[in-house]
Amino acid sequence: MVNRESARHWRYPQLPGVDLLRARYIHKTFVWHTHEAFVIAAITEGVEEFHHRGTVERTGPGGLALINPEVPHTGRAGAPEGWAYSVLYPAADLVAGVAAETSTLRGTAGFRVPSVDDPQGARLVTAVHRAAEEGNALAADSLLRIVLARLLRDHGGPLPERTARTAGARRAARARAILQERMADPPSLERLAAELDTGPFALLRAFRAVNGMPPHTWLTDARVRRARQLLDAGTAPAEVAVAVGFTDQSHLNRHFTRIVGCHRALTGGSAQERTRLDPKRSPNVPGVSEQIEMRTDPAAPPADSAVVRDALGVGVAVGLSGFAFGVTSAGAGLGLLQTCALSLLVFTGASQFALVGALAAGGNPFTAAAGAFFLGVRNAFYGLRLSGLLELPGAVRPLAAHWVIDETSAVALAQPDRRTARLGFTIAGLTLYVLWNLTTLIGALGASALGDTDAWGLDAAGPAVFLALLAPMLSGTVERAVAGLGVLLVLLCQPVLPAGVPVLVAALAAPAVLTVHGRMTRGTEPGERR
Repeated sequence: MVNRESARHWRYPQLPGVDLLRARYIHKTFVWHTHEAFVIAAITEGVEEFHHRGTVERTGPGGLALINPEVPHTGRAGAPEGWAYSVLYPAADLVAGVAAETSTLRGTAGFRVPSVDDPQGARLVTAVHRAAEEGNALAADSLLRIVLARLLRDHGGPLPERTARTAGARRAARARAILQERMADPPSLERLAAELDTGPFALLRAFRAVNGMPPHTWLTDARVRRARQLLDAGTAPAEVAVAVGFTDQSHLNRHFTRIVGCHRALTGGSAQERTRLDPKRSPNVPGVSEQIEMRTDPAAPPADSAVVRDALGVGVAVGLSGFAFGVTSAGAGLGLLQTCALSLLVFTGASQFALVGALAAGGNPFTAAAGAFFLGVRNAFYGLRLSGLLELPGAVRPLAAHWVIDETSAVALAQPDRRTARLGFTIAGLTLYVLWNLTTLIGALGASALGDTDAWGLDAAGPAVFLALLAPMLSGTVERAVAGLGVLLVLLCQPVLPAGVPVLVAALAAPAVLTVHGRMTRGTEPGERR
């Protein structure tokens, strides 16, 4: 397989109601999204892997991915060499017409399975592409109807009705309508739940159950759909971005690429990239008069330089705070080797500051270690999320696990695909690890020259960094309630319990608040199953 990504997403006017995509992807990762049309993808090389209704499907050469409209799914390479495919996106009414004419299916026709091994069907799909590219309208239309009839016969069946039978499902449908109507300025989850007279978690659970994805993911998908319609109608890209609720044009382009699979020619570009194909300009494609203005160069993720810049920024900014830890640790009575060993072997700032803070206050070492341990547990959950995203080789996973902290996780999760996530994680992790340990050493060596570290206020640097990371997460009522109760418990316990123990007691705030909130939420959802 050629080691280069490419994608061409276009329309052939003689096949109304059908989009076509021919692409080769290696590093591309499609986020959760849906299509208004059916998806019929013939894999020609490599392996595609995608999540679909709770399962992971893998399709190789001669296989077909068959996805019904409005069904959430992802997409990524299932092999190191990536995958290549030819895709048809027939509109629902076109498929319904073929089903009515050629089958006895009752109700709404669709596909029973998301992937099948069907070499003949795959050849027919690629034949439709070839006929359209050659400008052979009769062959393209005939082959399209043949392949639709054949796939419905062999793999088709009636789709289940999407009826909102429970109170939660009805609220989810209303939430979807509100988000669609107020796309440019959507409400927060808390406000949306209040409008629907339910709790945020109940709405989140119901929305995911009905739509297969949380509200914010569904909204991004809906925005990209609407953006395509406006762009096709000739609306200026900058106006489209504002109209659908994206921050700016680059924000629109980034999400467009993540969901559609190739860049829209929104700005600039060569004449070849932006030219609409027509018989005069495209002698190799006779009869083709329209092409969606997609870039035909690789659907590339953000430039490596941008990822490196962002990762370095995070690494340098946070890594320098290791100096404060070195000074604080030395002031708490730990030796140089002990201080440096903590940074080398523990490498999670919040836990390190919690440990030396408790020791400095005269706390029991085991209690101090327990508090630090509880703070570090969150990194295990980061690891679970990053494991599937990065998919690092087994030999390097133990080393990479040591770098799984707040900052490296944030950098990796902000990237649109696996390759840039790996790059961001590596740069941020390496920068942080080197700087944190270097500045820890400098801080520990210079502690004696600084004198009383409390007078400099350096003991507050660690908690300040942790609060800066925590503050953006306190966006909802539940999160703020957990934080508030945790602070209250620490203040009440601090005068009467040994140092380090109040932190352990504060950890009880989360289950307490979630238990109360869960009971209140269930009380507002009498129509839902518990």
